[in-house]
Amino acid sequence: MISPEHEAILRECSKDAAAYQRLHDLYIQCATALTTTDIAHGHRRYHALFDQSNDAVFMLDLDGNHIEVNARGADMLGYAPDQMRGMSYRDLITPDEFVEADNIRERLLAGERVEPYQRQFKRKDGTVLPVEINVECIFDDAGRPLHIQSIVRDISERVDLLETIRMAEQRYRSIITAMAEGIVMQAAGGEIIEANPAAQRILGMSIDQMMGRTSLDPTWQSIHEDGTDFPGEDHPAMVCLRTGEPQYNVIMGVRKPDGVLTWISINSEPLFRNSDDDSPYAVVATFTDITELQVSHQAAVKLAVQQERMTFITEFIRDASHEFRTPLSIISTGAYFVSRVDNLEKRRQQTDKILHQVDRLSALVDTLLLMSRLSNVPDMTLNKVWVGTLLNQVLQILDAKRAEKNLTFDVVMPADEVTIQADTRLILEAFRQLVDNAVRYSKPDGEIIIRTTVHTDTVVIDITDKGIGIEQENMPHIFERFWRLDEAHTEPGFGLGLPITQRIIHLHDGEIYVMSEPDKGTTVTVYLSIG
Repeated sequence: MISPEHEAILRECSKDAAAYQRLHDLYIQCATALTTTDIAHGHRRYHALFDQSNDAVFMLDLDGNHIEVNARGADMLGYAPDQMRGMSYRDLITPDEFVEADNIRERLLAGERVEPYQRQFKRKDGTVLPVEINVECIFDDAGRPLHIQSIVRDISERVDLLETIRMAEQRYRSIITAMAEGIVMQAAGGEIIEANPAAQRILGMSIDQMMGRTSLDPTWQSIHEDGTDFPGEDHPAMVCLRTGEPQYNVIMGVRKPDGVLTWISINSEPLFRNSDDDSPYAVVATFTDITELQVSHQAAVKLAVQQERMTFITEFIRDASHEFRTPLSIISTGAYFVSRVDNLEKRRQQTDKILHQVDRLSALVDTLLLMSRLSNVPDMTLNKVWVGTLLNQVLQILDAKRAEKNLTFDVVMPADEVTIQADTRLILEAFRQLVDNAVRYSKPDGEIIIRTTVHTDTVVIDITDKGIGIEQENMPHIFERFWRLDEAHTEPGFGLGLPITQRIIHLHDGEIYVMSEPDKGTTVTVYLSIG
């Protein structure tokens, strides 16, 4: 049909009836051709989007049977598209989800909007696939339902990554929970937002009683060592929040709700979201019960030990927060993009980044657990270990890192094989740490020399690199826990490699020494008894 407005224009353009009729017919032909072409183009564009979508697209009849599925949907579930046509949605889910799925179909047919939801699909091979579903019912102009259409996204990567993150966080929290020292986190306003079981035990309060309280609360009834009041604004956590500076070894008496006075030694450390922030967003306070240590000179000596330990724990929390924050931020960002980006290559790149950071977190947690185990005298299983075999295993483990910097391993061994009595796993870890340090701080295209010699009943292993070396002023610190030559923390790690190695060597009645010169390299020498 031609509109009245267009007909008037045609008549105006041609007063002759025959000419008008020709213009009229030409207009109809053009309009018809244009409409047909548009429909054809639109149809092709729709099918291109349907077939090439990175998400699965399913079209179902009103009874819930599939009438169309794109290649991505069929491939996702392990079927050919023809195999899925005629299948019910019930064929793709477990029986325990039938009721919920039927309810969603009824809601759609009633015209109700259903928010995106998650479900587990069954593949053809029986395996389960977690998915996110966007579904709607298509109606005609008269409001009659025509068919049901759903867009389904594979979220298995996201689910696996979230589970991995959850497990890493659980392992980290287990360390905090198991500590004998109290740990309390307070928000920027001073209110308590987290406390571990030891903190609840030491202060004689449940987590519910502590949550939301600040150091300014007068019911704490805290005092100095001389018995004078300890104002809330002077509590270490509040000073830390106000100044942004850590507080160490502050002695405070706190009266529990039952009236018992408990003495604690407190450290507090500010937490910043970014390195250029002026104000902390929270503070972590760690403390230990030193009540018994207040009664004698011997107790005073123990107090010094406890304070040193608390300093260690505070440094641990500070460094742990720093080391965990960056990978967790990368994981969080990557997981967001994985759930939003359709491009498979970009999703793969983000997944690789996330998995790398997860591996880094797992390695850090494993190192912390090993440090915790070695803090006491661990149970060791001593076996006869061949030194040459031990060193070869270490070199194989680190061969990929060596290749990245094009380094050369030069191994010099005595003619006769040498053995030691050692816990295989621990001694392997000790030498892995030493050779890894040599690789890390060597310059590209350099050489690492590993020389083994025998002196009477002692085997001596020298590991020499020609790397950046260590300044003499830093040498006294190299076996300190958390001390790092790389103070900017541009390299991953906690600065625990040499302390862990020294502890393992001492547990085997051995000795370890380090000699180094800046820009000339470092030599680490280990002495162990032949056995």
